[in-house]
Amino acid sequence: MSGGDAAARSRGLPPFRAVFAVDTMSFGRNTDPVQRELADQLPSVVARAFDQAGAEDAWRDRHFVRNPGDGYWFCCSASHLPVLLGVFGALQDLLLGMALEDRGGPRMRLRASLHVGPIADPGRSGEIVGNTVITAHRLLDAQPARDALERSDPDQTLLVAMISAPVYDSVVATGLGAVPAARFAACTVQVKELSAQAYLYVPCPSGDLLRDGVAGKPLARTDSTAGGLVVTGSGQGIYQPLVFGDIVNGPGTAR
Repeated sequence: MSGGDAAARSRGLPPFRAVFAVDTMSFGRNTDPVQRELADQLPSVVARAFDQAGAEDAWRDRHFVRNPGDGYWFCCSASHLPVLLGVFGALQDLLLGMALEDRGGPRMRLRASLHVGPIADPGRSGEIVGNTVITAHRLLDAQPARDALERSDPDQTLLVAMISAPVYDSVVATGLGAVPAARFAACTVQVKELSAQAYLYVPCPSGDLLRDGVAGKPLARTDSTAGGLVVTGSGQGIYQPLVFGDIVNGPGTAR
């Protein structure tokens, strides 16, 4: 290939942007009025969570906002990644407060994802496309996230989040994020064309997640005395209700 051919086929790298996305669990199982109620509530709930997490700058920096009804997602500068991690816990707290205030009303339970990568501006169609956006949405559909909601108390665990390996490596493992590494469990995501390492975060584990761990395996033994996430001999992070064990620094590592 000549130098001219290489130059003609190369493209400039688009800006690195974070993708923050949420999706409502079992949205289609609700009646039409309930679907409308949940869809109307979701953007304001997410906005309040950003405010409570101190992520107002990230909220003001939103680009390419999409609100399909059962979900809500947008892009923003990758510089906001550290504070974006704190939004997950704020969302869990808000959803729990809503559930306690209206015990007979519809329950909003969410899967969330956070990814980062190059994202180009919209083309003539006005749509945002590319592997970074696709991966963020594949994480929403990941089986570990779905299983975590199914295996937890629907009145207590109202949000689970999946973050990609690039987010974990650049923000969590370096200690820059609002959530410590010990709160994440490594897992493999296989959805359609995506097969990748990712990390599951459950701000408020309950039900079978406490009994069997996030991975659905027996809890590891440890001499520690607080509560959180431990790492088994295979390197799999699992939640343990009475143990705050090793920090997960990456796949198969602990200290």
